[in-house]
Amino acid sequence: MLSDEKFESLINNAPLFSVDLVLLNPRNQILVGYRINAPAKCWWFVPGGRVYKNESLDKAFNRISIEELGLKLERELAELLGIYDH
Repeated sequence: MLSDEKFESLINNAPLFSVDLVLLNPRNQILVGYRINAPAKCWWFVPGGRVYKNESLDKAFNRISIEELGLKLERELAELLGIYDH
């Protein structure tokens, strides 16, 4: 198990990979939620989550859509909007 200090160092220095789901309704409105916990508490966000080590992008997409929306969405029906490189 990593110490808190080593874990924080890892988060600050290692790349994190996540999937954000941008869902549009027929009026081109985006589904957002209001965060009530850290990180980004009190900010609006699109549903999404982290991709776990050794998890395929397809499995991550399915898992995140179920966890965040209660719907199993298939990645092949999605469209890549871009890549954010902070």
